Amino acid sequence: MAFLSQETINIYIYIKKDTQPGGMTAGFNYYRTALEDIKYNRETSKGRLQMPVLAVGGDRSFGAGVAASLQQVAGTARRTTPEGPSRNAMGRLAPVSAH
Repeated sequence: MAFLSQETINIYIYIKKDTQPGGMTAGFNYYRTALEDIKYNRETSKGRLQMPVLAVGGDRSFGAGVAASLQQVAGTARRTTPEGPSRNAMGRLAPVSAH
């Protein structure tokens, strides 16, 4: 009896979901609303975030750049981590990930 690899199963699941009516709507809406998002982000990004922020970047994609990007809008609240004092934007890498 032959078994399918996890990769083959994952591909099948994506194809099955994406070929259903409306299956790709959310993905398309991400790009459809881009101009509205830019306007909204400009209006709401005048202040800095005051809550703790965790940035997770894939080691095969944006990686540490996700945390660097959030540092631009994170507040100045300090907290102590195992590595010592840091801003409230903390970054971590997700191994074997492209997200």
